[in-house]
Amino acid sequence: MPSAPTRSPKQIITIGRSPDSDVILDFPMISWQHARIVEEGGQRFLEDLQSSNGTFLHSFGNRISRSPLRTQDDVFFGSLKVPASRLLSSEGAAMGPETYQTSAALASASQDVVIGRDPNCDEPLDDPLISWRHAKIKRSGGKLLVEDLSSRNGTFLDGVRISGTAEARPGQVIGLGSFQFRIDPDGRLQKREYKGNVSIAAEGVSVAINGKRLLEPISLTVYPSEMVALMGPAGAGKTTFLKALNGYTPPESGRVLFNGVDLYQSYDLFRQQMGYVPQDDIVHSQLTVREALYFSTKLRTDLNDREIEARINKILEELGILDKRDTLIGSPEKKVLSGGQRKRVNIAMELITDTPVLFLDEPTSGLSSYDAEGVIDLLQRLARDGKTIITTIHQPSLDVYRKFDNLIMISRDSGGCGSLVYFGPAFPDSIEFFHPPAAQTVDKTLLNPEMLLTGLSKQPTSAWAKNFQQSRFRKLFIDDRAGKVQGTGTQGGSTGERKWNVTQWVTLLRRNIVLRTRDRAQLIITLLQAPLFGVLIALVFGLTKEPASLSSVTNVAPALAASNMARAQQEFSALSANLTGIEFLLVVAAVWFGCNNAARDIVGEWSVFQRERMVNLKLPSYVFSKFAVLMGLCIFQCLTLLSIVYFACDLRGAFLPQLLILICSSFVGAALGLSISARSSTTETAIALLPVVLLPIITLGGGIRAAYKMPMPARMMSYLAPSRWAFERNLVDEAAGHVCGYLPGPESWDDCPKGGKGVDAATLQVPSAVVSENGTARPTAPKKGSSLRFSYRQAISVLLGMTVLLLATVLGFLRMRDIL
Repeated sequence: MPSAPTRSPKQIITIGRSPDSDVILDFPMISWQHARIVEEGGQRFLEDLQSSNGTFLHSFGNRISRSPLRTQDDVFFGSLKVPASRLLSSEGAAMGPETYQTSAALASASQDVVIGRDPNCDEPLDDPLISWRHAKIKRSGGKLLVEDLSSRNGTFLDGVRISGTAEARPGQVIGLGSFQFRIDPDGRLQKREYKGNVSIAAEGVSVAINGKRLLEPISLTVYPSEMVALMGPAGAGKTTFLKALNGYTPPESGRVLFNGVDLYQSYDLFRQQMGYVPQDDIVHSQLTVREALYFSTKLRTDLNDREIEARINKILEELGILDKRDTLIGSPEKKVLSGGQRKRVNIAMELITDTPVLFLDEPTSGLSSYDAEGVIDLLQRLARDGKTIITTIHQPSLDVYRKFDNLIMISRDSGGCGSLVYFGPAFPDSIEFFHPPAAQTVDKTLLNPEMLLTGLSKQPTSAWAKNFQQSRFRKLFIDDRAGKVQGTGTQGGSTGERKWNVTQWVTLLRRNIVLRTRDRAQLIITLLQAPLFGVLIALVFGLTKEPASLSSVTNVAPALAASNMARAQQEFSALSANLTGIEFLLVVAAVWFGCNNAARDIVGEWSVFQRERMVNLKLPSYVFSKFAVLMGLCIFQCLTLLSIVYFACDLRGAFLPQLLILICSSFVGAALGLSISARSSTTETAIALLPVVLLPIITLGGGIRAAYKMPMPARMMSYLAPSRWAFERNLVDEAAGHVCGYLPGPESWDDCPKGGKGVDAATLQVPSAVVSENGTARPTAPKKGSSLRFSYRQAISVLLGMTVLLLATVLGFLRMRDIL
């Protein structure tokens, strides 16, 4: 990372909690006048000003009264670590929850002030989360009004997103991207930035899932520029605690504080200030590195393409993978990038918006020692630039472990709950705490992080928790840091579901199209399904043979009439059976195409969905972007299938109405597939559910057994099957294009829809009415306007209604599993 700009040369830089200090550190353990940096003879020296909690250099244990200071050094004020580069730069002028600075542009009481990324704004803010023209602050009639200018990421007043214009009062806080503006009693505004200035605090946080407590109450505070390891035995609750801190898992009791403000009550305000890299990849393996970062940035910001490309190049260069910009990401199974490179891409996804806080779950898992150390080196550089970093880690090497500032250790006995047993410096203090003989070791390189868990196993969790309560680390890292937890600004509330967003929908649609077309093998198989099945239907049924007309059968000598009639009945029965088979298979195929195309769409990218949902993903935009791509596939497949079968089998029904019915059936299948995908926890579960859902649709569709012949319960259930509505409508439409005939039975039917004698070929499957003779159901001939035959409008309306209902079900399932 590039170093921060150095402040103008000054012989003395004062550091403390006093607002008159050159570097204001507004933290509980900082003295009013804590330390100073002096320059003598071209060299800088750090001097402690008899502070209460001391000044340390290089490590927490190295207390100094005066010592030479280099830019690359780490300075500790009590337990607060601040890189020397920040103390010497203009960016380190103020840190802490109350460190606001008056903005010259906003000090005027007479003019409107426009805030945005545009350099021509009255208050330009260089932040990717800020829109070009984000908000306006104006005074009218003695009131201070805040107006959101249709910004992408919103304008907040006391943690609540505003729509349009809202009145702001003294003491309230306006939030825009990574900036806050506090209204003073005199009506002026003061500005502070989150970057390099975020503390995360747990205040009595305990977690329970399904009524089972997993974590006992934990209280601690993590400061800016700290890289903290979160460790513990398997199942102790490391990831559970991490997810409670970053907004994934609401605590059963207690609070998580983001700069002193309740995270869960103001989550909309803070969601974009936190980056989270779970153990599973949060990128699509089919995309290139650039594409993944491009779409992620498009979803989170309103940067233009030129700005996005510049940010992508900057981030990739800082992470050392610029040469992989146009390389496919791949997966652990189909490796293209190495494990370390792929992990860096995951981190880049969170750095693209320059989030000040970064949570990581096992970032070195599965990596070689070289790649693992490279990832931790990267995180260490990010921490030195002011980011707050908390990461779970398992069995780190000594070289990796020494790079961490502090350690959170959570332990759990069999059958118990996870408990905090240590929070303090990582190396060597934590090893000495759990393995007391290590304190006598002169050569600290002989210490090993494995001593942590081996030492932990020698006493029960309760004993270690008691030891920690009685240790100096409890006072320094828990009690002293908890001296001030409440920041400015009243607690807000979530604004609820984020609604439809056309820009986000377009971005998601573009990404889905790329994902579909990138996997060539799967795309070819998908596109070949329809023509292959169409050819198979044509081979099975061949041309539909038209039976002789009734007039040619009856206008013959009486001796031949009986035999001709018998032959005509056989031919007409064959026509009826063929049309029934063809139309039913067409409908079943259409439903199958849609369902099969969609069944893996959501569950297959669940980790990506969860991360994007945490940031700003809108459920309607997500679901309808998926469905839009599926609609295109459904239309192509149905058109291809019907075109082949229609001409190969010499169908006579109207082509376009039958095509529209098939497309609507396929839409129902696609919505059904998305429902399965949204409800399934794994792709294997989704695939296993396909036959469970599709077999009833086939059985109740009316092609295997006519619906009127089914027992009453099954007949009622058949109305819920999209296959029945589509099949019966298309069969009736197809039969209308063929000649009428007689079917074997106790009597002849003389109600041809075209007029004259005979019945159409759909009568046995879709009669106009059903009568009973001697307890046996028998269809009667079709009649115009018959209630037992679905009209074209009815069929289309029902199929589209089913689609809408199923899409609503998808949204409902996703909301049920929502992490927010």
